[in-house]
Amino acid sequence: MNWQSGDGRHEGFAAIIVPDGGEVAAVQGATLILEAGPRLPASETLGWRSRCTCGWMAPLMFQRVTDPDAMRMAHQVLDLEGGSAPPEVEETCHAEWLEHIRQDYGIEAVRQAAAASRAAERSLEEAVKGARAGGHSWTEIGEAIGISRQSAHERWRGLAADQ
Repeated sequence: MNWQSGDGRHEGFAAIIVPDGGEVAAVQGATLILEAGPRLPASETLGWRSRCTCGWMAPLMFQRVTDPDAMRMAHQVLDLEGGSAPPEVEETCHAEWLEHIRQDYGIEAVRQAAAASRAAERSLEEAVKGARAGGHSWTEIGEAIGISRQSAHERWRGLAADQ
């Protein structure tokens, strides 16, 4: 599974780690298809690591353990099949990736709010223009917006319908 940032600049995923550092392009059943072309059995999976298309990767790898009786450390996960990350690893990788892009998400929220504000301003201008064309006074418009008659007049007196 992949995750996309709101602005499309980042795409995160739980990368499958294989011997010799090959990049896994796809998983087909019990087969890993590498970017370079060769195929490996999914059982060759060494583990998983959070990655992003911007080049970032999490510092720690989730190591795949195949022995159910083995003692496991914090970043070791029992997985008998290999291939795609187990759900609990996928969730943790997603959380790591979200932390990586947190700053971009913060600025993305500002971008979205600014765009919404500009759209609302255009909508308000059209509404004021329509109200003036319909014969409403600056007093009525000011009251509807929550500002004084004078403030409404000063702000929108240049609208085409008012001339």
